[in-house]
Amino acid sequence: MAELAQKNVLDEILSVDDEIIRFAGIVDTNENTLISRLQRNKQSHVTEKEEEEFALDLKNIKKIQDRFNHQLGETVFLHVIRKRIHQFIYFLDNLIIYVTCEPMIDQRQINKIASDIELTIKYALSRK
Repeated sequence: MAELAQKNVLDEILSVDDEIIRFAGIVDTNENTLISRLQRNKQSHVTEKEEEEFALDLKNIKKIQDRFNHQLGETVFLHVIRKRIHQFIYFLDNLIIYVTCEPMIDQRQINKIASDIELTIKYALSRK
């Protein structure tokens, strides 16, 4: 996916819910690139350097998950709950799309936002 298309996808993801979604990023594992956007009314919990380190961690998480693809099928989505954020991680071929949300959301909101983000990603990929 071209860089401009990636930036557009991030903008579309952030527009899914501008109150609950904090951050969106795309790691291209083939190109070793990271493109990210912070919601305009939010402050980051990490520095730019830490964000880059986390992108490397996401690549490592994908490698760990890939070890069991033959037995269990490919991992397509992870939801991690932390005390300060929810993390949604989508694995799509060579792309890892990473979204964080505010911590105080209920299961209904989690399901709706995750579903809306997934639809946004699928639509973006169909336009390639």
